[in-house]
Amino acid sequence: MEPFELDEDIQPLTVTGSSSTASRRHLGGRSSSIRGPITTLLMFASIGAVYILGKEKGQNLRFRTSTNNDNDGAKMPGKMFVPKTAPVVKNAEFVMEEDTDTDPPVPTYDPTRIQSTPVVSLENEDATDPPVPTYDPTKKGTDPPVPTYDPTKQGTPSPTTAAITNDDETTALYIPSPNPYIDKFNNTEWQSFNANQWDQRYENSLQIKEKYGTYCPNEPLVPMCPALTADKEVVDVGWSTLLNEGPKLECQQTGDKATRCGADTPWLNKTIWPKIRGPFCVGMNNKRVGDQPFAMPKELLPYQELGYDRVDPTKSTDAPPFDGGGAKGNLWFDGDKVIDHFLKFEAMLEHYYEGLSRPLLESAMNPKPDNPLYSSMIQQYADQIARALLRSKDNSDPDSHEIVIGVLGDSVTSGTDNCYYDAWPEQFRRQMTPLFGSMGLNVSIRNGGKNGGWLLSTQMLCANDMLGGSDRPKDGLDFILQLNLFVKAHVIDAEHFIRRALFGKSHTLIAMNAQDGMNEETFVERYASAGLIMTKEPKYSELRELHFPIPGHSYWFPEPGRAFWGMQSDGFCRISTRSGSAPVVKRNWHWGPLVHQTYADSYGLLFSRATRQAIADLQAGRMPPAPPSIDDYDTVVLAETAGWKRFLLSDMESNVHTKEGIRGVHCAIGSANQPGSTLMFHWLRPAEGSPFEEIMKSRGGVTFVPENHVVETEENKFIPWNQFYSVTSVISPPNNAVGVGDWVPNPNKFSAEAPRTADQCMHVDGSTMINFNMVKSQLDKQPEEFAWVVWKVPQQSLSIGRIMICHPRGAKMKITEDAFDTKGIRFHYAVPDANGGAKVVEDTQKNENKKEGDECTVMVDKLDDSDRAAAWSNGLWVAVEFKKQNIFEFDYLVAM
Repeated sequence: MEPFELDEDIQPLTVTGSSSTASRRHLGGRSSSIRGPITTLLMFASIGAVYILGKEKGQNLRFRTSTNNDNDGAKMPGKMFVPKTAPVVKNAEFVMEEDTDTDPPVPTYDPTRIQSTPVVSLENEDATDPPVPTYDPTKKGTDPPVPTYDPTKQGTPSPTTAAITNDDETTALYIPSPNPYIDKFNNTEWQSFNANQWDQRYENSLQIKEKYGTYCPNEPLVPMCPALTADKEVVDVGWSTLLNEGPKLECQQTGDKATRCGADTPWLNKTIWPKIRGPFCVGMNNKRVGDQPFAMPKELLPYQELGYDRVDPTKSTDAPPFDGGGAKGNLWFDGDKVIDHFLKFEAMLEHYYEGLSRPLLESAMNPKPDNPLYSSMIQQYADQIARALLRSKDNSDPDSHEIVIGVLGDSVTSGTDNCYYDAWPEQFRRQMTPLFGSMGLNVSIRNGGKNGGWLLSTQMLCANDMLGGSDRPKDGLDFILQLNLFVKAHVIDAEHFIRRALFGKSHTLIAMNAQDGMNEETFVERYASAGLIMTKEPKYSELRELHFPIPGHSYWFPEPGRAFWGMQSDGFCRISTRSGSAPVVKRNWHWGPLVHQTYADSYGLLFSRATRQAIADLQAGRMPPAPPSIDDYDTVVLAETAGWKRFLLSDMESNVHTKEGIRGVHCAIGSANQPGSTLMFHWLRPAEGSPFEEIMKSRGGVTFVPENHVVETEENKFIPWNQFYSVTSVISPPNNAVGVGDWVPNPNKFSAEAPRTADQCMHVDGSTMINFNMVKSQLDKQPEEFAWVVWKVPQQSLSIGRIMICHPRGAKMKITEDAFDTKGIRFHYAVPDANGGAKVVEDTQKNENKKEGDECTVMVDKLDDSDRAAAWSNGLWVAVEFKKQNIFEFDYLVAM
């Protein structure tokens, strides 16, 4: 596994321009390195001036830009379409301004336009629902409108809806609403204090580089080490003395590579940090705590503390819900009070990141607020949150009182090399839980992230059962957040997943990082208006205020532009995370708690903005409209491919298949071990008792799956038999956490990692795989030549009528090229009939459906209509018949 390399900086999109500019956007090209920044600066200067002017005059001013039509008047596929009437967005609220000179344009909708969105008439002429009753709080006898939500109807027209015409393009930029809690501390004195600290930190970093800038193990003859005591520990003379005097000993004088510059302590992590940089940072941070003038305001502290116990971190708990007040207006909570909580949360982030929260946290998300598509994206998130709120109203079902966020990814997302307590999905959950709790919603995070040995293509294909979506047949998953920096899927996997999530029946909003062959900007332009976000590692290099001299680098301690494994702290001079964990930036190629926290904060800011908008919409009586229609979004990927992925391409060409959504694919999964996941043993069956039993016996076969492959417990539950299955625990080795008695909470000591309990460190990346080595050895002892693997696919699982079997990454036992031609491997299926019998169809394997290196093999490409209807009602039996020498590994059975 290779360390992650950060992407190069991408020039910001220009907002104004001609058709050539639009063409560059569509093709993923970049504008001039000079023109891009200048255009962006001029754009923001203009916006700022107009916004201030409008604010002073009490008006909402609109910004209008236009692009020329192409010379031949033809439509350009893939262009970004935005409203002709350009609203200003404040707190994600679009304020449509009336034009006193001319009548507003008649809304038109052209379904042939890529990225166009069905437009509801501004006059509500064609809406199927009646207009929302007007509520005037100044008049007696009028009641506030009661929110009602019917997902089958378009609902109330959104105030964000605006006409889209074929004549020109205009922008609608997101302008965050004023935050009174930020205004309280964001004054000249606070800004000057921050700037002074940034300069001092940078100067300290340069001094460390000058005195200790060579990595000791690589330069044994260079004076690199401070003076050591007889016990090989650095002498305690104070950080400024160590820094001013510089190194005293050559590296070779202090022992071998493992012990140089301190016994068993690498100089960078355990010498420079605890003896020089760390104490320096303590002095910096002491000016930001307690009753100091620039400490976190007391009214914002609850949003930072969140139940953390920094004296004994093992006793940290989730914060209780914030007070949401009683019913007010048309809501069952006090919407203004809850919005106030989210404003305080955002103000806490702004103070914590020293006035730089927005550029840093927004750097992890695409589109950004300077992109017109950000407004459409944030509205989609607001609508999805509003749906979750509405389904919880007057509903006694506990599952209806939670917002469910699925998470997919590789080892970074699973939290490898950290206690799971510090992984970004868990930090994000702790942030959001008390905020959403104020509205009566629980936040459920279902993390399917796996260590690097597992494929992402099958995670994406089987997301519903991977994340336990089958236990929510009505509501499904609200969001899926995916981060896989090292183990990438293919662009075809990604778009197939995106389209099923955004446009499927359950409608799940999705965020993911770029996959192999994926042009990020193209996908943002195509799908952001439907709710897609492209993500990446937060870029500290965006913060020029912290003196980052080298674009593309994320951290600069102990020298500008340099990062290293196990590195402590970042440009903000952190001595711990907010929860008290070690301020490690990179464990190795995996993030440490500090970057996990920053990435979680990026989502925290996004969801905070969207939730405020959702509440404001409901207060105004606006119901979330029907989700975007797949008919308005053409696919990006058009290239042909061989193997099983060609079926994914054909799926995307058929809107009927895509509309089944992520719940249109059902899977029995090996690489999962979570409550709610559909695991391999749920579908596997012994061949005896199946429709294939007589055929198997007539051919001298033996069952692959033993009768006792599951064991019934005293609680009448079935668990996998631990000899046939290889079950890995959900607790993976955490980072070296220590007991409370061995931990020194005083940050001046800079001792061990924060202590955590086993429960706090418990990971979610277990698996329930077949023990293929054991099974093979058992089969080799049997006289029979053939073995049979049998599954029983549940009813209502096959919408298309396709069955695939998928294989682990790095599998040793694989399907050979001649296996189908020689009938070393044969695929069969059986459809139960109404009389208790079954129709058996043999030899559905096809060579053309398999290519070398495929993650999956197609067993049945498509059932005929009658068999598919029977399988939908009664389920389907599937079998693999193979010669024992042709045994191969599998970890998913996929039913579509």
